[in-house]
Amino acid sequence: MKRKGRNRERKSAITYFGLYLIMISTILMIAYGIIQLTLEQNVKNKAFDELKAKVQMQVTMLEEIINREYVQLRVINSILAFSNGKIATEQFDHIWELMREEENITMLGLSDLSGNVIKWNGEKLGNISSEEHFAHILSAGGGHTAGKCVLLEESMGFEEAELLYTIPLCIQGKLEGILFKSKKISSVEDTLVEDIQFAGNASMFLVDPEGKILLVGDEEDRFLLAHNLFDGCDNFIFSAAQKEELKKNLRDGMSGQLSFRQNDKIQYAVYMPSGVEDWTIFSMVEKDAAALQYEKNDQVVERSMLTILVLFVISLVVSIMLIVLHIRKQRQLQTEHFYQYHRYKQLMNELTFPVFRYHMKDDSIIGNKKFQETYGRRQITDFMKSADKWKQLHPEYNFDGFFREIQNVIQYQKVITFESMWQSPEKNCWVKNILVPVKDERGGEFLVFGTVMDTTQEHELFDEVMEIMVSAQIGLYRFCLEESYCVEYINEGLRKMLGYTEDELDEILGNDRKYVNLLAEKDREKYEAFVKKIKGSGETYTCEYIMICRDGSMLKLSDTLEVKDGSDGKQYGYGVVIDISKYRDAQKNAEKKLEKLKIQLNESRIKISTGQMQPHFLYNSLASIREIVLENPDYAADLIFDFTTHLRACIKSMASEEFTSFAQEIENIKAYVNIEKMRFGDKLQVKYEIQESDFMIVPLSIQPLVENAIRHGIYERGSIGGMVIIRSCREADEIVIQVEDNGVGFDVDKIRWEIQTKERDSTGLQSLIFRFEKLMNAKVQVESIVGEGTKITVRIPMKGETSSESNYRR
Repeated sequence: MKRKGRNRERKSAITYFGLYLIMISTILMIAYGIIQLTLEQNVKNKAFDELKAKVQMQVTMLEEIINREYVQLRVINSILAFSNGKIATEQFDHIWELMREEENITMLGLSDLSGNVIKWNGEKLGNISSEEHFAHILSAGGGHTAGKCVLLEESMGFEEAELLYTIPLCIQGKLEGILFKSKKISSVEDTLVEDIQFAGNASMFLVDPEGKILLVGDEEDRFLLAHNLFDGCDNFIFSAAQKEELKKNLRDGMSGQLSFRQNDKIQYAVYMPSGVEDWTIFSMVEKDAAALQYEKNDQVVERSMLTILVLFVISLVVSIMLIVLHIRKQRQLQTEHFYQYHRYKQLMNELTFPVFRYHMKDDSIIGNKKFQETYGRRQITDFMKSADKWKQLHPEYNFDGFFREIQNVIQYQKVITFESMWQSPEKNCWVKNILVPVKDERGGEFLVFGTVMDTTQEHELFDEVMEIMVSAQIGLYRFCLEESYCVEYINEGLRKMLGYTEDELDEILGNDRKYVNLLAEKDREKYEAFVKKIKGSGETYTCEYIMICRDGSMLKLSDTLEVKDGSDGKQYGYGVVIDISKYRDAQKNAEKKLEKLKIQLNESRIKISTGQMQPHFLYNSLASIREIVLENPDYAADLIFDFTTHLRACIKSMASEEFTSFAQEIENIKAYVNIEKMRFGDKLQVKYEIQESDFMIVPLSIQPLVENAIRHGIYERGSIGGMVIIRSCREADEIVIQVEDNGVGFDVDKIRWEIQTKERDSTGLQSLIFRFEKLMNAKVQVESIVGEGTKITVRIPMKGETSSESNYRR
């Protein structure tokens, strides 16, 4: 049966795992599809935006070019000289020659109000009164009315399509006809419609309201001049709705954008009124060309979205795993609570002393058999609600404190011990309650398991100890806190301290038995406040005060006072009084021994610190050499030489505690740096600014500072690397050594706080500082700024001696 159950569980787990994989795969497929659609829409939007910007620019350029042609005609109109209503032929001919050479015009002429056309040489060409542009100019009137631009097609008898520019001809403010010029379309086409979008893969052209293509911006697009946007060819395949909307917008001079098919390719198009006549600029680009234009940006976007997708899936997987783990943990906790509850429940029945279980929600107590035998009942309902009844039955028991501690057990979920007096028909006794928080079998609500233990023997033993201490050379007294601090007992030790007989002491205390009568007047209020503080807190405190001896001398005493509940239900204060003078003598002797012990510990710690620092470099050096010995034996040989140089210094320092020269310390540092450079290369720079080297120093003291600068300062910067500077100089009567790096730095105040609170282990640096301070009386200063670097300064005093006499000179 168990095997079948395990098989079912295994199959169920496999099924859930398969469904989970299907769900993840579906999410990935949907998300990838969304990414692709998003990227395609992104390309489409960017293409529309770029096309729209270029078309807007082209509209502005086209307006400027056409207006320039009109301005030229107005200048010609203003400089023509007329005499008796006739044209100055020579002047008109001169303008024609100039305009033909400079502006490549093909025609220059005018017409009268009847539409009779006259060339620059006076030749009559015919009548244009029936032409639309002629009627448009005359209907607009004279003055500075805008002209009219007309496309003259080859079908109208021209060798090549031309653009005709016309303006009103005004003489002395009076409309006399029209003035016109024309240019071949080939000479102005590239200027009017430029196509520089999408690396030349876009098309731009002018269309009229009927969809006829008038001008194109690229020679490769000239075949479009033979087509209309709506002629149904494969060049422009619109849907019915698109075609109707485009026709309406062209007629009404509206802007728009659309995507359509040209042959077998999708095109993105934008159109906008040109501002000249009723023409519209139409620009389009293939979808593939636009995608190629934004390929790099789309790749970045795609990678970003895929990264987000992967992170989402990972977070989803982690979340599901955490949920599963949380559910399993909750089940484990529920199981643990179940077994714990039943263990306590079983324990209740097995223990030979009273045990009870309190349920906060029901306010009920259920006890074991011993509880029933002792208190006459096994179950109590409305326990806290019936507090007044319990207080009347047993006024000696501190029910308020008991109720408070039960609530504290549930609130803080910790074990609490409570003790109070209990009066039974047979005797008065002390009972101790150990209250334990336990969750119910479902792991929901907290219950309280409590024991009822008789501690009367412990209190009796305390009383016996107090009696034994009567003969001791310490003062003892007891008074009742509820009877105005009336002294009930003073031992012989306190009477001997003061020098009074028992009768003399009773006389001083008086009928009220006031203990303060024995104190100096200045300390009486202090003592009364001290007793009130003890009574309110229920804890143990110590107070110092002066008592008056029989011979009139003053005796300064230390009083340790504790409050306890008596067998009669009252609170009593127990005081232990000692002579401070004897205590202080003993304290001074103890302090001397402690100081001697500190010196011994400091010496021992110095030796331990030296031993701790000596092997510090060995493992890292061997590991570094091992990495390169097979790849570059010659270089490895140099590294081994550097290693042995440093190792020799380490062995020497372990064999003797003598100081070493600073020059030798620098040689050890160089050997260490050579090995570290093998790992970090030229990215590790070490600079030596040594001005003072003729002095002795603690062995292996500066090298660990350099090692910390490299490993915790420079290495943390990664591939950026950095520099370590080692300085030494003399300032007045001090030798100054500095190790500075431009590494990552650290927060000095934060590290100091973590060291003080034991959150960080700083044995290495603290050992170095300890050695400098204890062995050389040096001062060590640590400065660091996060992101800028660290500087450690060691100042070694020369004790005011000359260079040859200094303790630190060779």
